[in-house]
Amino acid sequence: MNNPMKISHILLVEDDDDQADLVTYVLGSAAPNLTLSRASNGAAALDYLYRRGEYIDSMPADLVLLDLKLPLVDGIGVLKDVKANDELRSIPVIMLTTSQADIDRDQAYTAGVNSYLVKPMEFDIMRDMINDILRYWGHWNNPVNTKMYST
Repeated sequence: MNNPMKISHILLVEDDDDQADLVTYVLGSAAPNLTLSRASNGAAALDYLYRRGEYIDSMPADLVLLDLKLPLVDGIGVLKDVKANDELRSIPVIMLTTSQADIDRDQAYTAGVNSYLVKPMEFDIMRDMINDILRYWGHWNNPVNTKMYST
């Protein structure tokens, strides 16, 4: 792929340390120049995205990998907040969850998720999924230029 990576910073919102370590490892292997931040609950994710409190100097996220079942504010709550905000709504949000429940998937899409992915249990499949996420969102997708539409 000749075109440069369109994402440089990912926010991973994951409360399970083992899952976070796995995703971090795979992302680091697939795109070593990519930076990654982690929030371990929904409230911290919102603070990060709004750059509040301890996250006031945080890097803006180009992509959010969001778990569904989170403490304090669940993934749907985070998603609804992000998609209701004019400055944040253009950030792609991928729900990365273990839930295969139709109701969870439907709620996520209704709330505006860009993609709903079920975490695979096998390392090789997880690696392939993360590589596909980076390939699509980092190379193929053509995001809207939000500066063009702001007044």
